[in-house]
Amino acid sequence: AIVLWVPDLLDARLGNLVTYRPRISNIGFVDVRSEDVRDRIESVATEIQKVVPPRGTIFDFSNQPAFYFFADRANATRFYQTPILSPIALELEAIKDLERSKPLLVLRRSPEGYDAFDGIPNEVRAPALAHYIDDHYDFYRGVRGVELWKRRPAIGSATADSYRRDFRLPPSALPPASTFFVFPAVGSAAGAGESRWVSDLLAYNNFTVPVAVKLRLSDAIATSDRRIVIQPGKVTTIRDFVATLFGRVGSIGSLRVEFENGRPPLVKVQTYDAARASTPFLEDPLSSASSATAGTAGDEITIIGVVSDARRRVNIGVLNSGIHPASFRISVTDSSGRRSGQSIESGLPEDRSYLLVDAQQRLSASLDGTAVVHIRALTGSILGYASIVDGVTGAHQLIGGVPSAAR
Repeated sequence: AIVLWVPDLLDARLGNLVTYRPRISNIGFVDVRSEDVRDRIESVATEIQKVVPPRGTIFDFSNQPAFYFFADRANATRFYQTPILSPIALELEAIKDLERSKPLLVLRRSPEGYDAFDGIPNEVRAPALAHYIDDHYDFYRGVRGVELWKRRPAIGSATADSYRRDFRLPPSALPPASTFFVFPAVGSAAGAGESRWVSDLLAYNNFTVPVAVKLRLSDAIATSDRRIVIQPGKVTTIRDFVATLFGRVGSIGSLRVEFENGRPPLVKVQTYDAARASTPFLEDPLSSASSATAGTAGDEITIIGVVSDARRRVNIGVLNSGIHPASFRISVTDSSGRRSGQSIESGLPEDRSYLLVDAQQRLSASLDGTAVVHIRALTGSILGYASIVDGVTGAHQLIGGVPSAAR
């Protein structure tokens, strides 16, 4: 009676019945979500097997214990779900197990939100264990939205009791989770004409409690994580943070900023030519709302108002903002909408960025202020921007791209 009363339920049952044989035979029917999950499982399992030998162990901190089976690697503890670790005794037991077996990889983050059971993230539910992982593991790479963290070599031993102070009961209500934001162009590297570009980080905490912020630097070589704590009412300034905080000299990449418990501090980046003592350019971040996604109405990013001449050089940047590898095409149209110059296509792995240096020359198109730069997402999701450098004064300007509303 209920099924007949609710047509949607009847439609769903009939639909599953009609497509049953095609679904199980995978002929004439493609379940997009299932294919996405299968691709994620295969990709994550393959990467685990590359890093961890057959008799090695891993630990899943993402509430996705099926990866133990698919990767064919043993659990370093007896706990298969993080919510089981809520009592402090069990949390400390897990820390002892990890310290004894020292698994090479720890899995964090679930793109489907499994790591926030009942709305409480695992980092909040098991803070002592999360602190231990932060101390002993570095972010290795993201695979389809799942983070793989690799154990640091030659790390000193630790006692479980030293993390007892980090245990606390999860709050009954958490602020809503915030979407990430990203600074697309940061660095500490030499440039043209004996210039030396550096980026400073400025963060202000306008809350009454300390705020922990996760910073993720991604360049063409690797991705690294750091965590800083900003005290209430204080401004934290980290000069040349790419070199001083991340230890990456000669690096240009992007900075992703995440905040715990949905408490976003005010964060800005200033980039300048340290060799000329030029005026710093204060940069605002881009957010996930500025992404363009292939296969949707908003699959293209547009940038207007860029001028490249003998004095100014325009670079075009693209970041992968999704959990899958992306591909894109960069092209230019003139003021009348006609195609100008040539286009450039490229692929972009997860957590990586692409920089087209001197876009006017590379695209063979005039960027005179009336031209429009188009960045089309062919697959995946991307962010786009233009970086304008004044070769005389060393001034730097960043223009964020805007996703198209419809095509």
